[in-house]
Amino acid sequence: MKTVYFDHAATTHLYPEVSSRLSVTQNECFGNPSSSHSGGRKAKALIENARRSIAKELAVKAKEIVFTASGTEANNWVIKHAAAHLGIRHVITSKIEHKCVARAIEYVHGQGAEVTYLENNDQGVISFSALEIALAKTEHPTLVAIMHANNELGTLQPVKEIGELCQKYGALFFSDTVQTIGHYAFCPRDYHMDFCSASAHKFHGPKGVGFVYINENQKLQPWILGGGQEYDYRSGTENVHGIDAMALALKLSNAKENQHKKHALHLKEALWGGIQEVFPDAYQNGHPTACLYGVLNVSFPVHVPKEQLLFELDMAGIYVSGGSACSSGAAKDSHVLQAIGHDDARKAIRFSIAYSNTMDDVQHLVEALRSLKARYQRNSVSA
Repeated sequence: MKTVYFDHAATTHLYPEVSSRLSVTQNECFGNPSSSHSGGRKAKALIENARRSIAKELAVKAKEIVFTASGTEANNWVIKHAAAHLGIRHVITSKIEHKCVARAIEYVHGQGAEVTYLENNDQGVISFSALEIALAKTEHPTLVAIMHANNELGTLQPVKEIGELCQKYGALFFSDTVQTIGHYAFCPRDYHMDFCSASAHKFHGPKGVGFVYINENQKLQPWILGGGQEYDYRSGTENVHGIDAMALALKLSNAKENQHKKHALHLKEALWGGIQEVFPDAYQNGHPTACLYGVLNVSFPVHVPKEQLLFELDMAGIYVSGGSACSSGAAKDSHVLQAIGHDDARKAIRFSIAYSNTMDDVQHLVEALRSLKARYQRNSVSA
């Protein structure tokens, strides 16, 4: 049976070059980077070369890149420690952040921080005027936590303008950039970000490794205590091979950005056209243009069996998500879909495309949907 993978927003496969690089470094560079012998120094060099490479891709300083095990870890660290050690007493955020951000904010709220949740429109774009009002009236040191792109809808937020507002009112700006780093080449400084996060497996790198950008003017406290690795921010033996592979994946992704974008948009347009042919009353969720080029979130008609559709696509060898991978098995709409006023009677599916997908994949998916629709109609008549 042919299998088709349209779930790249959840995770991506390794670039062949990254897979080869991992194989080599795991076998040839196995020393502990904290060891003083030549094997350790070789491993340490891999880490620092990777740090410089990533910093170059983001146009920041190497000392502003700290390696983590995931984007989730990076997001938790920034939010919790901003409240605990940077004097933040007010957090302004949206209702559609990733769960790891939302729950970390709930945690600091429980520790006494005030939280303001901004409204958003039905495309998932936050209210810019509400943000300025909240910033203007706050009496406490404030952290603005707004993701660059929503992981379910694909909607891009106006982060440059948000950063400028934060600068105007003296607030710190943290952005979860897990869905955009490796897909858009940008400099966090240009967006006035004090902190942002990344996860290698979102841009064809390995799982279990990510990083956080910390502007040199900010100083977080150590996240994990011990041997003082990562500038004493995060102790523990580093994931040498993962870090090295992540740097290569980011470099390749940025170099191929225009090529990947053109390819994904072509397939996305074809997929949406095919879906509309099969289900004319389907509609897109999220912003139609200010959106991740590889993400298409579609609401299917109410007569499509909501709980069966994902399962039956899976049985047909087609891998997609009902939203975030962290909650795709949930029976009810996610907090993101609820926040945009989505019709809970409809099934929303996120299709996420990468360079490895083909027009044949699109056609296979559309034909599978056509077959499922015919079956639903037969079942409806027989009932």
